[in-house]
Parts: sequence; C-alpha cells; structure tokens
Amino acid sequence: MVSLWRNLGKGVQILAVALVVVIGGGLLLLWLTGFFGQRANEVNNNLYNNSPTHVQAVAQELTSACAQLGQTTDPTARAGIDDEIAEDLANTKWSLVQQLLFPTTVTCVNNAMAIETGQNP
Repeated sequence: MVSLWRNLGKGVQILAVALVVVIGGGLLLLWLTGFFGQRANEVNNNLYNNSPTHVQAVAQELTSACAQLGQTTDPTARAGIDDEIAEDLANTKWSLVQQLLFPTTVTCVNNAMAIETGQNP
C-alpha cells in the first residue's frame, strides 16, 4: 500500500489528502451541528417513549387525569387537565396506551384530545 502511495504523482497525493480532509471535516461538521447526533437521539427517544415501562406510566397518568376530570367542574382546571392529557400522549403511540385502559378512560382521553384539536367531542 505504501509503494502504491509513493508511485502516485504528487498532484494525485494532494488531491487524495484534500478529499479525505473535506469528507472527514464535513462528517465532523454534520455531527457537531447535530445532524447525525439528532437522528441517533430520535431513535433512542422513540425506543424509550414506546417501551412497555413508559407506556404503562402514561396509561397510569391518563387514568389519573381522567379521574380528576370526573371530579371537577371548573373550566380552567378542566382545560389544564385536557392539556396534560395531550402532553402525556405527545410522544407515545396512542394505540399502545389504549390497550391498557378501561373503555371509560379511552372515551375520556378521546374527548380530551378532540377538545385539544378544536373538535367537538
């Protein structure tokens, strides 16, 4: 390999080194700006957000929030609880959580999400 490198002309050697530096620098710049790091982080977040432990925790939070909704008539409190339900579901697949809930809680969450999206439940 060394002899092959020595047999190349000086111009080709400079071009090869420049190409390696440009590609390596570009990859490093992409990593530092978060292009690759962000993609890897998104994969890790998705794995966590849809893990059985997290899905179970979200289901418990939703059950608690729906119980609170059933106990209050204050419009401000209800709006806050609706927001909380939307935040709980923001990064977790609803289809995974829905399997763990009683039908009344599913209806409660669907109504809260309809309110959050501006639909009339």
